[in-house]
Amino acid sequence: MTIPATHYAKTGGGLRIAYHKSGVGPPCLIVPQLISNVEKTWEHELFRRPLERIGKFMTCVMFGHRQR
Repeated sequence: MTIPATHYAKTGGGLRIAYHKSGVGPPCLIVPQLISNVEKTWEHELFRRPLERIGKFMTCVMFGHRQR
């Protein structure tokens, strides 16, 4: 299991939103409902396995929590 690097998108209000980008192919945006920490998502098999499977044929971008 390779956890993707965490990147941050800056907002106009000075906040940063964490995201991961993984996989290959057409884009797929994932906004999780239960876990909003992108690093913790990869630690749980219940969430990691579907992401790994989808990443075989789509580029997944998953957003997480906001930071100041």
